[in-house]
Amino acid sequence: MVVLNSASQKLYGVPYAKLVASSPSSAYKLLLELYGKRADVAAKLLMIIPLLRARGKHEQISVDHMLRLVKEGDDNGVLSLLELQPPKPLKISIAGSITLEEKVFKDVISCVIEVERLAAEAYLRLAQHLDEPYSTALYYISIESSAHARIYSKIFSTLYREEQPICRRTQTISFIEELKDVITMFSRGTLPDIKTVVSKLKFLATLENDVDAEYFMMLVSPLLHKVLREPYKTIYGSLLEAIVRDEEDHKRIVANIVSSLEEVK
Repeated sequence: MVVLNSASQKLYGVPYAKLVASSPSSAYKLLLELYGKRADVAAKLLMIIPLLRARGKHEQISVDHMLRLVKEGDDNGVLSLLELQPPKPLKISIAGSITLEEKVFKDVISCVIEVERLAAEAYLRLAQHLDEPYSTALYYISIESSAHARIYSKIFSTLYREEQPICRRTQTISFIEELKDVITMFSRGTLPDIKTVVSKLKFLATLENDVDAEYFMMLVSPLLHKVLREPYKTIYGSLLEAIVRDEEDHKRIVANIVSSLEEVK
């Protein structure tokens, strides 16, 4: 939504949610410009299903039918089905193709780098605390998380040259503080008991599931492709795909460690 709001404000002068309720067809065009062949899926998830649920019509109106009206540009038909009054026309003027919103993506990539760096350190601290075979598995994840941070840092430096990534949203991203807490806890002289270790590993497993690189790639990769030239576009794209596979492996490994430790406990 940060991405969509930024693009909508720039091109239409209103937040994305207001654009959806005012001109669904324009909101779809924005998704089409941003996400290309993924636009229909994005439209269903970000526009149509939320609108139908908000109006209590999710069981009454076909999502595909609504999408067809949106793609045909029939804003009045869409709003009529939703029993919404057509708002005053927006002053909409498209100013060419969408380009990368540098400030927004600088913040996004900076925070991704911060999360990967903190995750790498958290896994390292846990690996130092646990015996085999758990320690080797956690060392492995720590090394890969560090590699992910380096990849994102290279993308950042390609786009922003001499600037340094600074995550300005650390106070509003709760799991960043949780990661710092894990690092602090396992840095003390008195180490936590196995119950606490399992609890923190469960948090990390949840983190791997919630902060999914696949979603990051789906939302950000197409936009990065608009500003990166070859060979960066192809090579960085393939690296992002590799990160998706890594994150899936991390989820499975951490879940297996948690199950094993709970049996021991």
